[in-house]
Amino acid sequence: SSGINAEYGSKVVVWDNNEENITRMKERFASSDSVYYYQVDVSQCEEVEKATDLVVEELGGVDVLINNAAIANPFDIEESAAEELQVTMNVNLMAHFWTIRTLLPH
Repeated sequence: SSGINAEYGSKVVVWDNNEENITRMKERFASSDSVYYYQVDVSQCEEVEKATDLVVEELGGVDVLINNAAIANPFDIEESAAEELQVTMNVNLMAHFWTIRTLLPH
């Protein structure tokens, strides 16, 4: 992403719900001053809406959305709690709708 930033002057926004992942990304792209990090749980529609408002306020509009959030842990459907399945569905499916719906107007 830092090559894209340098060549085209773009800003990259990274959303992750895991603070350790954000720290690793900050270290990886430490030389770039155009990567912005926000701790967001995309499985929660309200968090996506709040983060969208914050990004638009701080950085302006959004031109491109790359949503690659996913939970890839295999689980036994007979052994899994309903909450575990709901979180997986929210991240792997609903988060795409929530991010598109909230970011598209900007």
